[in-house]
Amino acid sequence: MNLKYKIKDNYKKIKDIPCDLKYGDYESTPTPRMSVVIPTFGRPELLKNTILSAVNQENVDFQYEIIVVDNEATDNENDTEKMIRELNIDNIFYYKNRVNVKALGNWNRCILVARADWIVMCHDDDLMKKDCLNAMNQIIIQHQKDKKPIGYVRSSAEAIYSEELNAIKRNERKKLSKKKTALIKYNYMDVLCGGGATWAGAPTCGTLINRKAIIELGGYNSELSPCADCYIPYFMLEKYGVYRTYYDYGQYRWGENDTYKKSTLIGLIRAYYEFLELLSEKYFVVRVFKNEHYADCVNYYRSKGLEANVIITSEEINDIYPLKYSKSKLKILYLLRRINSGIKTIFAR
Repeated sequence: MNLKYKIKDNYKKIKDIPCDLKYGDYESTPTPRMSVVIPTFGRPELLKNTILSAVNQENVDFQYEIIVVDNEATDNENDTEKMIRELNIDNIFYYKNRVNVKALGNWNRCILVARADWIVMCHDDDLMKKDCLNAMNQIIIQHQKDKKPIGYVRSSAEAIYSEELNAIKRNERKKLSKKKTALIKYNYMDVLCGGGATWAGAPTCGTLINRKAIIELGGYNSELSPCADCYIPYFMLEKYGVYRTYYDYGQYRWGENDTYKKSTLIGLIRAYYEFLELLSEKYFVVRVFKNEHYADCVNYYRSKGLEANVIITSEEINDIYPLKYSKSKLKILYLLRRINSGIKTIFAR
């Protein structure tokens, strides 16, 4: 296995780089049960909406802190700091890195400065619904006696599309009636059927993360960008429970993030292929369907590109790995995926 896929301490890369608390008083929130962490860089207007979505949580009877870590390394008071000071909210803690530690370094910084045992992550271009923290707290309580402690709960999210995109607004499928804290449990079969680098979803929109677990795993590895986030839940599967909420507790703002950039889309396809290479070394079934997994990934990100009038050419795809697959095997893969997903949905609890 390539050494870059090994678990390593990624926190040491940033531990010696100063990060200053610019706003916040620990006495206002002495014992937070949860740390809502929001990494940010140069987007104060989007960030403000994200912060307010964390502030305006309902039916919360416990302390929680909202941590914003700014990667815009400036000596002066920037627009982000001004906005946070104007909000004047007691449980906000605003940190600023003295040196830009890049995106994943900033995610790791959020984890390090968080004081609670439970981290709730939301990117600065996404939102949390008003019942997110209440639901996550109930989930923690209901699963505290599980054989495998909770490691990662992906907060399902509804999509919000910018007007300039050509995205098709899909009607939400009617869901089976479940309790509000119902979870879909992930296992290695989801990795094998999903196959892709985003199999467990990005850690945003109110995703719950066990701080102890992610510290043990060394945090997010920048060498695995842009899909380093998929490896954390994958590595957690051995010792921890990995889940996705049945109901939506967040909102993902398509078009406000970098996903539609051509370089990002190609990077995601490349990361998907590298993850397939890793899985192929361990699992026979992935080797059998490797080309079909790759074709599925290419089709998905090409369609995402078309929503923003971004064309990914065959030459660009072939530079990563030649696109060759069996239509019949692709149908089998889709069938396996639907069966696995259907079973998981029925037994979500």
